[in-house]
Amino acid sequence: MSDSPSILFVDDEYNNIQEIINSIQKETTIKLDHVSNSRDALNLLKDKRFDVLVIDLQIPESLGGEIVPDGGKKLLEYISQHEGLNKPTHILGITSHIDSYDDSKDTFLTHGWSLIHKNGNDDKIISLLKAKIKHSISPPAKYDIAILTALEHTELEAVRKWDCDWIPVKYEEDINIYYTTNIITSNGRTFSLIATSCHQMGIAQASAIGMKICLKFKPQYIFMTGIAAGIKNKVNLGDILIADICWDWGNGKQTIENGKPKFLSAPRQISIDPLLRAKFKKISIDRKYLDDIYNNWISNNRPETALNIHIGPVATGSFVIEDPSIIEQIQSQHRETIGVEMEAYGLALAAHISSTSPPKTIIIKSVCDFADPEKNNKWHDYAAYTSSQLAKKIIENELEE
Repeated sequence: MSDSPSILFVDDEYNNIQEIINSIQKETTIKLDHVSNSRDALNLLKDKRFDVLVIDLQIPESLGGEIVPDGGKKLLEYISQHEGLNKPTHILGITSHIDSYDDSKDTFLTHGWSLIHKNGNDDKIISLLKAKIKHSISPPAKYDIAILTALEHTELEAVRKWDCDWIPVKYEEDINIYYTTNIITSNGRTFSLIATSCHQMGIAQASAIGMKICLKFKPQYIFMTGIAAGIKNKVNLGDILIADICWDWGNGKQTIENGKPKFLSAPRQISIDPLLRAKFKKISIDRKYLDDIYNNWISNNRPETALNIHIGPVATGSFVIEDPSIIEQIQSQHRETIGVEMEAYGLALAAHISSTSPPKTIIIKSVCDFADPEKNNKWHDYAAYTSSQLAKKIIENELEE
């Protein structure tokens, strides 16, 4: 799936269409196939779907065969009448022979196909072909579930390691690379998924990419998975955090009070859907999925403590923290805070204001450190794994109506 239209040219002399192809390719990336006869065209149409079919009226039935004056018209009539062939979205017939044009124009008109008499000037053909290409580029598909991570390496990589076939997708004029797949749930429902990552960490990135995803793909759910700092003595390394509320802990006013700098916080919180919160709370209490996730980690590099789920406030900030005093400041905004990270509020806000029917946002991040001077990358892979695996379990088993 991409924004590059697929075009099949059927012409026994490639030189006849070379100038047309060159002109189109200057402005649009196309996926091009070329055959010289009807038989090869039919074989292609059995296996592939083309947005545009451009066909010369005078073509042979098979490679090396005699030219059939109305071979192109006969091929199109065969395509329109037979099942089992991928019928092109748009058809453009061309001929340099006025007799063939006159003999075929009524047939083309009846079927709604376009026919042009090629009299040495390709401008009209190029103009019409560009119009058909423009109308053949479908808007991005709607997906049931979108997944956004802050980092391509580690976080998105953990999602792409799920046991399903991810297909890379690139949309024209969109700098993100997306990955799509389908997941069949435990109840037999099929969810379509699309996943991508931010280009950098941070609230602004998550908000910008998140809004683009919401408007472009209109998901019912949008997930964020990845790594976070945990609050020491509340959670353990590797534990999974589900944000029931999130906010920008740096939002507020910096002032002077009694000659000393003082920060007056003004958090604006966004909450998870209450039904989802209740469902996730039960999963946490029942320890559903946790032992499987823990035991299926392929490396011995994992914490010795049992894997747990914690549901609570997760704060979002604009910089990496290695200072326990800042963690205390964040906890003063909400004493039940369980984690701190850099993207969740940006995504939640983007989703919240994206439309009158916004997607339900689910933030799942796992603890890789405690935002103190001992912070390192040792647990990044494991934390990315546990958060992404819980997201997969939820998608497979917990999102049914």
